[in-house]
Amino acid sequence: MIKVNLKKILKDRGITLSELSEGTGISLRGLSAFQNQKTDGVKYNTIEAICRYLDIEVSDLLKKYENIYNITCSIDLEDFDLATNVPSGKKEDLNGKLVISNEIEEYIFKFDFSIAFEYKNSDYINVSIYIYELHIPKTLPKNIIDFIDINNHFEEESAFYKIFAHLISQECMFLKNFPTISIWEDLWVKFSNDVIPPFQIIDVIADETMFSNTSEKLVFPKKEYRINTIPANPKEKITDEFGYAKFNIDFIPNFNSLISLKELNNIIILDNFKRDLFIHL
Repeated sequence: MIKVNLKKILKDRGITLSELSEGTGISLRGLSAFQNQKTDGVKYNTIEAICRYLDIEVSDLLKKYENIYNITCSIDLEDFDLATNVPSGKKEDLNGKLVISNEIEEYIFKFDFSIAFEYKNSDYINVSIYIYELHIPKTLPKNIIDFIDINNHFEEESAFYKIFAHLISQECMFLKNFPTISIWEDLWVKFSNDVIPPFQIIDVIADETMFSNTSEKLVFPKKEYRINTIPANPKEKITDEFGYAKFNIDFIPNFNSLISLKELNNIIILDNFKRDLFIHL
């Protein structure tokens, strides 16, 4: 796919479209249509004038790339400053953002969430991350719209929400003083009805395999994900030489459980053992 990189170049240099129009003699309307790829044809003189004014090569202005995106998550919290030596607790009104980006595009999904925990007994903890609001950007390309649209994932898990659940779990588990979630603990990510509806009615084609002639079908999308964990360091073992469980090691979500998703392109292990994800849409 060929992508116009003009918007990013102007943003990085602090140049407005009006300034570019004045400097090149190209109409503001024409530049806007070019930068947003809303035109079917562009004269070479137009490209040459833009490159000359910005002192760049054509290859800087027009990028060829595959639809591979980095998908990351961050939360506005560094320390889980909540006592965990009590039967239960909850931290509310938290904020974060999920970013889908490549070298040209960036789409930011802001979200609100809470974290709750309770001990099942004196040893094992149950942690729930509850995402109750997700703000979807108004303008998205069709491939990303299809990726996040829950209507496309009724018959199977949603890759978007499953990846989202693992990424926010990773961010929480890297917080200072966050309770250790070993393979024996329970970690859940749950989505509110405002994020994922409890049910949907979809149109179907009635045929002989159905028990009625109805043209509608009631479906229930998956709204919560249990997150399995593994040692953050892939070389670390969960038991010692005598076969006893090791509790003094760091754990992260098991991102290997995502490899069956057709949208997943690559998983990179960073120096701090966080996982960096890339998707192909």
